[in-house]
Order: sequence, then structure tokens, then C-alpha cells
Amino acid sequence: TPIGGRRPEPAPPPRTAAINTRPPRARARRGAEVDDVLLHWRILTHCAHPQNRPVFHARFQKSIPLPDSDFDPCQRLMEDLSLERRRRNDTGDNTGSMSISSRYPKTKLIHEIIFSSLDKPKLLSRLTLLLSEVGLNIREAHVYSTTDGFCLDVFVVDGWDTEETDDLIIKIKEALSHKNASPSNSTNSSASTNQQKIAELQQQVGDSEIDWNLLTTGEKIATGSSADLYRGTYNGLDVAVKILRDSHFNNPSEVEFLQEILILRQC
Repeated sequence: TPIGGRRPEPAPPPRTAAINTRPPRARARRGAEVDDVLLHWRILTHCAHPQNRPVFHARFQKSIPLPDSDFDPCQRLMEDLSLERRRRNDTGDNTGSMSISSRYPKTKLIHEIIFSSLDKPKLLSRLTLLLSEVGLNIREAHVYSTTDGFCLDVFVVDGWDTEETDDLIIKIKEALSHKNASPSNSTNSSASTNQQKIAELQQQVGDSEIDWNLLTTGEKIATGSSADLYRGTYNGLDVAVKILRDSHFNNPSEVEFLQEILILRQC
């Protein structure tokens, strides 16, 4: 009933109603982001104790179907639907569903590798080389640094054939121990290994897609231990040009340089 000639305003809806009306996919994405933050926090907390460093964590993310070149997914799907329908009719089971592997002969498994330790120069290049040595292909790399001197590096990779990750962590740690046990100075054997690795990386990088006539190199803006960085333009766009010095060819610096190129080409 109106009071004093004015109708009372309705009460505002509860705040939880706004949360519940969020689309399910958005709620799932928000939940995954929270889980990632909590996981990263636990890893950094674990890494704070020197006896735990370095910290490696691996988890399965998803499978990507890889149809064969002569594989017709539409035709195969119709065949699977027909077979599945007949199977359910024969068994009386109407709850079955087809998996991705029933429609596609091959799948690629995607994993996430998280690394944390004290931050050091060239750590990213060394990690990419380590993952390459255990047979992993880096699809994405995300690098974070904390204000207290730690790093948290996240790699999305393929090349591991099972969803289980315990053996993957063991393999990575064994490869790291082997590298740490090797003498830091180059011997004939390590030089030969470097040359072999450089040849493999050069093959993965492939031919340059740059039209050198469109590239202009300007002033030097930074100098590193093995390369110089210049300001430049390419086809009218501002770019940075990194040039490896001749004295660092055929050594670990060139390996790191080629690893950086591979990561940048996948971004």
C-alpha cells in the first residue's frame, strides 16, 4: 500500500543473484584462473626453501585431434554414429558417448611445465634447451619474475605420449643433473654436441622469411654478453634487431639464440 502517497521501492536483488547469472563458461574460466594463481603461489612457496630448488611441476592440459591427411572426418563421424547407434540398440544402453579417439586415429597431448628457482641471466634459454633435449616441443612460454628475486616460468609443450607426468618430471630432472655434472668448459665432445644441436635447430628454424631489402638497421640500443640490439624498421614498422657476434658462433650462445628464434616464431 502507498505510504504518504508514495509507493515503496522494491528491495534490491541479492548480490549472489548477479554471480549466479554469469554464463557457465565464464564461471569455469574464472575458476581455472583462480586455480592457476593458487598453484603458482604454492610452487613459489615451495621454492622459497633452498633445499627444494629448482622446482618442476607438470600437468596434463588437453588432447588435440590430429586427423590423417587422407582422413575424412565427416564420413568417419557418420560411420561412428551408425555404429554407436547400433551398439546402443543391441545393448539397450542409451547413455554412451563417443570419445575423440573414436573419431580420430591420432591425438597430440598437450602438457604444462612450470619451473621456479632463483632468477638468473639466460635462464629462459637454458630451460628451452633442456626441454628440447628431453624431446618436448614448446608451443607457448610465459615468464614471470618476483620482486624478491625468484622466477616462475610456464611452458606449454607437446611431445610427451601419456597424460601421466611423474616420469616426465623424472626425465627432466635427470637431464638437468646430467648437464650440471658436465664440466662447464668446452671439450671436443661438448663442441661436437653444440654443433649437432645447432644444426638441428637451424633445420627447425628453416629459411628466413625476411625480405632483407625491407629491413633498415639504426642505432645500437643495448649490448649483451653475446649479442647487440639495434633499433630498426621493417616494411615501415618499428622493430628491434638482435645480432649475434661472430665470436659466439658454434658455441652455446648460438644454441640459445636459435632457441629464442623458435619461441618468437611460435608467438
